[in-house]
Amino acid sequence: MKCSVLVLLFFLLQISLFAQDSLWNRLLELPQGKTRQISPQFYSSWRLNAEYSKLKLTQHIQLPDPNGKLLEFELSPGHDLHPELEQQFPEISTYRLKSKQNGYGTLVYSTFGLHAQVFSSTGIFFIDPVFNTSTEYYQSYYTHAFKKPQQFAFMPCETLPTAAYDQFKLHQTVSGICTGNVLRQYRIAIACTGEYAKAATGLQNPTIAQTLSKIVVSLTRVNGVYESEAAIRLQLVPSETLIVFTNPATDPFTGNSNANVLINESQTVITNTIGSSNFDIGHTFSTGGGGLAALGCVCYNPAKASGITGSGNPVGDPFDIDYVAHEIGHQFGGNHTFNANSGSCNGNTNSSTAVEPGSGVTIMAYAGICGSSDNLANNSIPYFQAISYDEITQFSHYGLGAACTQTLSTGNQAPQVWAPVSHVVPVSTPFVLTGMATDPDGDPLVYSWEGTDAGVTPAAWNSGQAPFFRSYNPVASPSRTFPTSAVVLSGNYKGTRGEYLPSVSQTLHFRLTARDQKSGGGGLCYANTEVNIEMAGPLEITYPSTTGIVWASASTQTVLWDVNFTDLPPLNADSVKISLSLDNGLTFTALVPSTKNDGMHLISVPSVSNTNSNCRIKIEPLAGIYYTLSKRPFTIVPDLLSIPKSQTQQLLTLAPNPCQRQSKWYGEQVESLDVFNGSGQILNTYKFIKPQNQGQLEFPTAGLYLVRFKSAQGYSYIRVLSY
Repeated sequence: MKCSVLVLLFFLLQISLFAQDSLWNRLLELPQGKTRQISPQFYSSWRLNAEYSKLKLTQHIQLPDPNGKLLEFELSPGHDLHPELEQQFPEISTYRLKSKQNGYGTLVYSTFGLHAQVFSSTGIFFIDPVFNTSTEYYQSYYTHAFKKPQQFAFMPCETLPTAAYDQFKLHQTVSGICTGNVLRQYRIAIACTGEYAKAATGLQNPTIAQTLSKIVVSLTRVNGVYESEAAIRLQLVPSETLIVFTNPATDPFTGNSNANVLINESQTVITNTIGSSNFDIGHTFSTGGGGLAALGCVCYNPAKASGITGSGNPVGDPFDIDYVAHEIGHQFGGNHTFNANSGSCNGNTNSSTAVEPGSGVTIMAYAGICGSSDNLANNSIPYFQAISYDEITQFSHYGLGAACTQTLSTGNQAPQVWAPVSHVVPVSTPFVLTGMATDPDGDPLVYSWEGTDAGVTPAAWNSGQAPFFRSYNPVASPSRTFPTSAVVLSGNYKGTRGEYLPSVSQTLHFRLTARDQKSGGGGLCYANTEVNIEMAGPLEITYPSTTGIVWASASTQTVLWDVNFTDLPPLNADSVKISLSLDNGLTFTALVPSTKNDGMHLISVPSVSNTNSNCRIKIEPLAGIYYTLSKRPFTIVPDLLSIPKSQTQQLLTLAPNPCQRQSKWYGEQVESLDVFNGSGQILNTYKFIKPQNQGQLEFPTAGLYLVRFKSAQGYSYIRVLSY
């Protein structure tokens, strides 16, 4: 008994110690009665042990993801503040994160608690305090789960040209920049209006330290993107506090809600207050007026503080990524990438860089603020489109942005990327682009395939004149299906924004970008591919491709497809592979590794023990990147007895078979039938006023024929006959 008590006491002690040592506790629900600062649609809720958390911010930390899991991260200094500013505000700490699960991110710890941004294999997620007045409760949420509030709905930005940037663009010839080995660091001065200070902190009388904490959260998240995407870091200047204004009545700004006024005041106030020689880029936060920035103004003394961002709710992903990162992108020479003319997109398209359909989704696009017919997503994905990467890196490496940067060695190396030079694809036919990359440091890589053609501007996304394909978050695979597999399975290639297959001859240009996503100077490189769309095609399966088709296990069936000149130059697809999927297109098994591309082939249906209604046929050329699927799933049953009488295939017969010119057919409620020759060309179609159960056919010459029966119930079957 004494032993049992000791064991129980030891067990309880262990639980107590574990509870004291735990940094995070999962919550099923959050406290009620307080106004939430950020309200994502889906999230996981947590309670943070505030006293213990400071002790943990040394070398390692656990952070919760939106799925309720705790992930391990290594911590390293963030360097988002000048060392003098760090010493002045020891309560504000910034870090870079490296996950043992191959993820990276940023973290800020201040008087407002912990704020983290994580780029993980499952997506990008944020960790933020739930309430502005508490550092105890937190929510972890994916960026796509945060619906942009109404105050963000119409916030267009504008760009102002600078003479220096125009001169740089005139002589711009540099291409092929890869990043990773060098980090370019710039001194940034961020001013704010008193209105911003109150809105960001949620306090009526915020202090400079409290306001600075909010500025640092936004800057650190922006740096998380710029460091990994363009090897650029922005470090707050030591005199930052001189331009942090906390009282609307006494701040030097009159244009808090007027972008055209505030843009000039930003340049004047920052320059006059801290001195032109003491910063490389300046920006001002406000609560109104949207965004406005001088294009390519970094390092250019007359305009380098000409950048502003205003929002009524200046916190969270929409403010930090959609707006601040976007406006700073303009200051580094990045133009708009969307191709639309509705909502806030109206009048803001830049024709030479309008490479994203509709609103676009990357940082320099307008996700969620064009009209409803053009919006592709509520929020931006935190990446630069390929053309934005070119503009920003060319400006920072060889343009005006190279004049004032401090270069720091990272010890990282850029990936080495390869992609085919060109491909040939028929019209209205899905295709897959694949490349490859290696990383000299052995870092795991993520990949993105994007179009780089600017269409007619502005043009409706489904006009055939706009860019065809949207951007997505990078993934672990170096392949991308155009359009997405979901669209291919639907069979509707012209009904999804950002996934629109070309139906006329043209040349498309794509880029494969490989990233190691490292904080503190990410490695990034790319390769370009040309896809020539030819008027041949589409390659298309005609059977099985309708609803109601049932095949028996281990039976012999005929697959039909329209060749449509894909066997002729320039496609030259003389042989194809036929595959079968039993899981609605997720995976395929080859049934016929190689056969002539002649429009017809007999296949042996594999044996199945259970009825499967998720079957699809896939046909793809042996030498090509395109393919076609049966438009509708069909069914394979274990045996003929499993088929209902209304679907009974054994009642559909041709006799005699082989025949001598004539053959009788027997069926059940046959509504129509088609006769094909051995090349898959249709010879005759018979439609009956009333469903028939028998009839007679005549065949013109000796050869192989296919007869397709269609029943009144909508089922379709094929029989092969020889003469």
